[in-house]
Amino acid sequence: MITSLVERHPDLAPEIQSLVPKLTPQSALAILTKYERQFLEAFPYGGDKQGEYAYSRVHTAYKALLDAIRDYTTYFRPPPSLSSSNSNSTTPYILPAEILSFLDNVTNLLHRLQTWNNPIHNLAKESAMAEVIDAWEAAIRWFLEVNGGFAFTMGGWLDRLEAHAGKEEGFRRIVEEIRRQFSWTRNH
Repeated sequence: MITSLVERHPDLAPEIQSLVPKLTPQSALAILTKYERQFLEAFPYGGDKQGEYAYSRVHTAYKALLDAIRDYTTYFRPPPSLSSSNSNSTTPYILPAEILSFLDNVTNLLHRLQTWNNPIHNLAKESAMAEVIDAWEAAIRWFLEVNGGFAFTMGGWLDRLEAHAGKEEGFRRIVEEIRRQFSWTRNH
């Protein structure tokens, strides 16, 4: 309804935008938690939770959850570098650690999703995970540019990445790259 109002009266867009609450990583995670709960509640009682019947029951909620993960991951993706201007962006400035925390929570959510018996049903989750891994890489570059490697390691981010790498191979190359860049982390 608001979209159609703005389409009919574009001059109202700035006023409406000023009234809408700003999206934060915390509010996005609260929304994702609701989507995850709806997904879990859609499962049938008993039976094979990874089978075709279960998938058919949860498919709509599963797709909504993964779509929301993609949307919020894109929304909170950091700028390519500090030198690029973010003044035209509608995304509010968010600290690099907040973005990493958001991505850590989203990654944990993806880890909690089961693997389906039918590999085709896993493609959407794998695609979402690949997008999240790309966002991690961009966020880490930005964090290092703003705060440096010592703050990254002392903040526990390398440990979190290693935990994710234990569950998802795509994180392994990120961990190896950080260790290569900061050789002093090898004994960490």
